[in-house]
Order: sequence, then structure tokens, then C-alpha cells
Amino acid sequence: MTLSKYPTNLTPKELGLMRRKNRRDKFISADQFKALLDAAQQRSPRDHAFIYIAGNVGLRVGEVLALHVTDCEALDNNYLRIPTEKKGVKKDIKRNRNRAKTIERARNNAIEIPIHPDVANYILKYIHNQNITTWLFPGRNQTKPMTVMNAQYIFDQCRKAANLPLRLSPHALRHFRGLTLYETTGNLTLVQQQLRHASVRTSLTYIHLSDTKAKEYINALPPVI
Repeated sequence: MTLSKYPTNLTPKELGLMRRKNRRDKFISADQFKALLDAAQQRSPRDHAFIYIAGNVGLRVGEVLALHVTDCEALDNNYLRIPTEKKGVKKDIKRNRNRAKTIERARNNAIEIPIHPDVANYILKYIHNQNITTWLFPGRNQTKPMTVMNAQYIFDQCRKAANLPLRLSPHALRHFRGLTLYETTGNLTLVQQQLRHASVRTSLTYIHLSDTKAKEYINALPPVI
């Protein structure tokens, strides 16, 4: 028998409200992203690169950690090779279950996606300056990539330094990229392709208009007759 972490005497409405309250926040603003980058810069080039790549490419945490220097061979043409997290792979990476085999599975299913030239140049500069020859984000012994737990710790330390909400998680960086893509282009299909969602319905959950953007769109409408 599985015990619920919520009180058993709640009404369905109260239970729904409590669950929503306990969820991680999904969205960050451009100013909050910049604050995270500034905080990461104070820590180390590696931490800054982790926040920067996750937020400007829109990768899942496990995909960022699985990046190898060989995935960057097409950066001169502004393409990045992404080890894809297929069903089951993502959970195994999070749980560190058969980590080496799991990452190898992800790398075998890798695809290439276009990225912004500035991001490509940033990654190439990071590789050169840090003299990286294997994983972009190596663990302590350098032969394996950093764990998801370590990545979560880095994000939490940057979040605290930037004075951002407690409920933010690294996945908010992926949502930030999706939202930025949509606000810039208005193209939901592009969001789906760049974030590699199987269904456009998933991409819709990444759309959240800020009050500023909503006001811009309303003001741009023709006058009311």
C-alpha cells in the first residue's frame, strides 16, 4: 500500500490546489535568466556554461550532461549533436541507473539541431579555454560526465545567489528557451522541432506570455470599432 504525502481528509479541489502549490515553477524571465548567468559566472566557467547552454539551446538536464566534445564537430556550421533522451533513458539518467550504458544509449540515438551562431561560438570558446577533450561537463574523475544531482546543486546555488524562487528547477531553463522561441517567432512548430517534442500539445505547455508581452500584443491590435 502506497501512502500519500498529502492529508487524506482533503476535498478534490483542496488536493488539486495543494498539488499545484507544490509543483516546481516552470517559467523564468529574461532578467531572471541573466541573474542566473551572473551568479554562475561568479562560481566557475563550467557552471556558467551549464546554465548558458541549457537556457540557450533548450536541452534537458541529462542531455546537457551527456554532451561530449565529439558532439561539437559541426559547430562551425552552427549545428550541435544532441544525445537524445528516449523513453526510459531519461529516468535512468536521473536515477544514475547503469549510467554508462544509459548515456551510451542516448548517444547512439543522437540527432543534430541548428543553434544560434553566438551559442556555437560560445561553446567552441568554452572547449578551447577549458582544454576539454572528453565530456563538456566532466565529473570528479574526468572519465564520466557530471551527475544530475551535481547539476541540480549547481543550479540551486546559482538560484540562491540570484535570489530567485525556491521552486525553480533546472528544467525551467528548457522552458525559458521554448518561451523565448515562441515570443520571438510566434511559430509553435519551431518550438516543437527545436525542443524535440513528440506532440505539439507538449510544446503548448511551454507557452506562457508575460504581462509585458501580453500588453505589447494588445497595444499592437487595431483600434476597437
